[in-house]
Amino acid sequence: MNIGTENTTSKRGSAAVIVGLMALLVALPAVAQPDDEDLAKEPPNPVANIINVPLEFRDYDAEGSSAEQGHAEDEETAEHEGAAEHDESGGHHHKHEFAFFLGVTDEKGHDSQFSTGVEYEYRFSHRWGIGGLIDYARGDLRNRIIGVPVYFHPGGNWILLAAPGIEHHTGRNGEPSEHAKADGHSETDESDNFFVFRLGVAYNFHVGSRYGILPSFKVDFVNGEEVLVYGVSFAVGF
Repeated sequence: MNIGTENTTSKRGSAAVIVGLMALLVALPAVAQPDDEDLAKEPPNPVANIINVPLEFRDYDAEGSSAEQGHAEDEETAEHEGAAEHDESGGHHHKHEFAFFLGVTDEKGHDSQFSTGVEYEYRFSHRWGIGGLIDYARGDLRNRIIGVPVYFHPGGNWILLAAPGIEHHTGRNGEPSEHAKADGHSETDESDNFFVFRLGVAYNFHVGSRYGILPSFKVDFVNGEEVLVYGVSFAVGF
């Protein structure tokens, strides 16, 4: 009786295992089969992600180049605008300018005499400059002026100057001047120094980027008299 019971139990257990395996085999296709929504979703492609990386870098480089190019164009535009504004307010100028003067000195009571001179200007701002000058009136005048001019540039190539200085008159060792002799006067011509104050105006005709031609008119207040000095200066800037 015990042997028969054990066989029956063993058979029942085997049948249960077989039924369980069959149920599992039936359920596996249902579990493995994806839903329609899963089929609609495209799985991620790692290769595509790798390819997109350099493309993003290339887009960044292109944007960077465009930004740099735009910045350069902005700087160029600003430079041109600044140059145009500068030209309208007085033209191109250099820090240093050296000029050679040729003209005439006209002193009351004397004949007009040929004059030469040199001028230097250091332009420390857009409007203002300072420098030095030496003029020499030849002939009967024999006057040499050394001054320290202050220059003002109001715009439009105009130049105004004011120059305190010293005028040195070279005498003739007690002899009368040629003008005094001609007039029958016997005043002696002695060497002497006088304080002089010069006011003047000039206009700069630019020649190229470095050179200029400057007609000028000046008045020297010296020893109670007014002396006119006019002519042309030839300037070079550096």
